[in-house]
Order: sequence, then C-alpha cells, then structure tokens
Amino acid sequence: MKSKKPHQNQPNWLQKAREHWNHKGQKRPEFAVEPQPGQRSVWDFPRPPAIEAVDKPVCILYQGETLVQTNDALAVLETASPPTYYVPPKDIKLHLLVQVPNKTSLCEWKGSATYWALAEQPSLAVAWSYANPFTEFATTVSNL
Repeated sequence: MKSKKPHQNQPNWLQKAREHWNHKGQKRPEFAVEPQPGQRSVWDFPRPPAIEAVDKPVCILYQGETLVQTNDALAVLETASPPTYYVPPKDIKLHLLVQVPNKTSLCEWKGSATYWALAEQPSLAVAWSYANPFTEFATTVSNL
C-alpha cells in the first residue's frame, strides 16, 4: 500500500504556511545556546511539533488557590518555542475562567484557538484551547 504524502489533503494556504519555516529542529542555528546536561534546546524541537505526555504532576496556583492539578498533561514541543502544556478540562477549575470574546488565532499545525482568561480579568488571556484541532493534534482537543 502506497502511503500518502504528508498533508496531501490540506488546503494550499495551509501547506504553504507549514512549509515556510527555516528552522525545523534538524539543525540548531548558529546563535542557539548549547544546552547543559539535563536541559533541552528549543531549537531541537521538531516542526511539525511533537506531542509528549508529561511524566510529572502539573499544578497551577492563582492567588493561593489551585487552578489546575493534573497527572494527564501533554506538552507540545515546537521549534524555537518553550514547551506548551495542555491540560484536560476535568483537571481545571473552569468556573474561575471565561472565554475571551472576539479573540482567536489560527495555528498552521493545531487549528483555530479559543482564548481563556481568569474571570476577574476577562480581557487578559491566560490560556487557549482547540475545540476542533487539525487531525495531527486531535489528542489536544478541548485541553487548555
């Protein structure tokens, strides 16, 4: 059976956006700092981004209150960016968050993002989620 080319069924604009990056994690740029033992370089992260299960608990506190407590976080590792952690909604105190109205963005890898803010600061986005991510990132669906 012949395998499909990656992203063969993607719209042309999306494929062009995915292909335009110079750094794809295959070679560090000259200006990149060499990581120390036990460290990772963001320049070694791949493009397209990788998804890894986080093997440690993730806890986020806000003003002394636990906002997030999970053992099920995912990390998205993307060239030139620090890891981004995605947490299942079941492990988030969602009543402390609100959707940010009229704020969205489109990632060429993950899809259209919805932004979230703390209820007491509704115009300051602190998280985002993908309700309908592209196929490659389906494991992040609805995680914040």
